[in-house]
Amino acid sequence: MKPHGIFSVLSTLTIGIAGVSALTTSSYAQDAKAGPIAAAAAPSGGKNALTLRTGYRVDESGWTIAGPNDDPNVISDLDWVNLEIFEFQLENDFYLTDSLFLNLLGGYGYMYDGANRDSDYTFDGRRGEFSRSSADTDGYVYDLSAALGYDIDVVNGVKVSPMVGYSYHNQHHEDTKGVQNIYNPRLEAQLYGEDPTGLPSSDDLGTFSGLASDYTAEWYGPFVGGRLEIPVADRFRVRASGKYQWADYRADAYWNLRDLAFENSADAEGYQVGLTLIYEYSQSVDFWLAGNYASFESDAGIQTDPSGPIKLNEATWESWGVSVGVSLKY
Repeated sequence: MKPHGIFSVLSTLTIGIAGVSALTTSSYAQDAKAGPIAAAAAPSGGKNALTLRTGYRVDESGWTIAGPNDDPNVISDLDWVNLEIFEFQLENDFYLTDSLFLNLLGGYGYMYDGANRDSDYTFDGRRGEFSRSSADTDGYVYDLSAALGYDIDVVNGVKVSPMVGYSYHNQHHEDTKGVQNIYNPRLEAQLYGEDPTGLPSSDDLGTFSGLASDYTAEWYGPFVGGRLEIPVADRFRVRASGKYQWADYRADAYWNLRDLAFENSADAEGYQVGLTLIYEYSQSVDFWLAGNYASFESDAGIQTDPSGPIKLNEATWESWGVSVGVSLKY
């Protein structure tokens, strides 16, 4: 999905939330006119919350594949590191009853800086590195989530909210400005069973032109989790949250200099945790300061290549970030 498609998704989510808010306001008014019994059945005013957050996020991701018959056990290792992202998120808690709520979240991030490293090996255990290239990386990310939660009041304002839902996470990487750091024709010849005699141990190093490769990873599936909210001082609350997700990992890649397109697929799992400090500025406005961390890892899977299936050893994605936000209660 291109960036304009992402903004369309977020715009749709925003319009939907606004529509829900309008319907909710209208239904409250009708309940009030209908009498005290109907009014009592409606959720108490001000529980719903629309939150806008913006912040800084850093991602790392990668994958490795094996050679034919696991020889070597790692033939290629791709890593994207220090992916710096400017992100914004829109989240809505809409109460269906006084305790049951629907949580919707949509987020988009512009990946403005990062780096890629691509290493190839001749022997098991990442030994005999015969090729290493690096590149600059930019791109974008987006996240979508929907969940049902239920508030349980514990004591003295402490609230526990178990949740169950489904989320989708997408990271799109674009690699340019390539540099060949290592190239050893002797080791490469050994990998393919060729005679290395007379070949140099180093060749064709330095920058190379025309690189415009891309890699898009998707992690999606159901999750269970929850959040714990604790009052800590006058107008201040701390919210801790966590999710465990059973995920499918799917990725599409295109190496333009080799005109090579392929796909990765595997089962995966991951978790997300967060810690938020909330300041109640007024009855209708809260301010947020939040930190978040996510870690996902796949099982062994398959890389679908024009030359045939290749063993995918694993794929990984790790993310951490900080954000500030404002929440409007209605």
